[in-house]
Amino acid sequence: MANKKSRKRAMAQKNKQSEVKQEPITNPELVEALETLKAKRTPENEQRMLIAVHEAKLLTPVIFDTPIPQDLSSGRVQLKDNAKMKFVLVNTQDGKTFFPGFSDIEEANKLPKQEGQTYSYIVRTMKDFRKMLRDPNSNVAGVVINPMNQNIVFPKEFMMAPQDQAATTSTASFSQALSLPSLDSNAFHEPQVYPTALVNHVYETCKEIGGISRVWFKGVHLGMVNGYVFFVELEEEDKSKLEAIKTSAQEQAGEVPIFVERYTQEIQDKVIHDDFPLFDKELDV
Repeated sequence: MANKKSRKRAMAQKNKQSEVKQEPITNPELVEALETLKAKRTPENEQRMLIAVHEAKLLTPVIFDTPIPQDLSSGRVQLKDNAKMKFVLVNTQDGKTFFPGFSDIEEANKLPKQEGQTYSYIVRTMKDFRKMLRDPNSNVAGVVINPMNQNIVFPKEFMMAPQDQAATTSTASFSQALSLPSLDSNAFHEPQVYPTALVNHVYETCKEIGGISRVWFKGVHLGMVNGYVFFVELEEEDKSKLEAIKTSAQEQAGEVPIFVERYTQEIQDKVIHDDFPLFDKELDV
């Protein structure tokens, strides 16, 4: 009898932890911060977004093995004994998976479903996601907020920062935690505004350090954030030259994420194509 009562108390506690107040989840501060950042990306707007998202309660889609009564807009669920739950993940074109978090039920409803499929929603915070990402058996690459709208990605490396620094982490650290998309994606593009000062700076850096044959330049979409990538053809294997170019370029670019990748034939075929290099040692006479 005692064990049965203990199990009931444990289940009641579990239900209590999974439930939230019945008021709908809305997060107006986060929505406003996301829209402001979308309209104009500045360090101040990015910092405001970081603070808002760490204070937010986010709707997270899950699938239960049996029908679960739920108030969708609030994330309130009534768990049954032995109910099994699976988190719905968002897949990217480069094969990575992310936990989605939604600011409200309107955003959550934008997530596509297979025919006949239904989602339940529970409430999670960035702190909760951080704990989930610590699971050594998990291959999830991070968290994405409102993936069908603002689509802002928090890579696992960023999420694993010390908790007392998470809401005030510098925008530079946030940008540096981003990873380069797959070469098969449509993320690479010609920048709408050509960063002449940055390109000229990299050109002079390549001349100065030597050992560089050619360099190509592209813009890259990283969710809501835009960055730049330099594809470098080396005369000989020397990763220190790639690091030197990245360090120099990042100092010039400020908060804009910079990537430097060694040139390969795959990059030529999938990204560069017939583009003219910004630096070509053969032409630098």
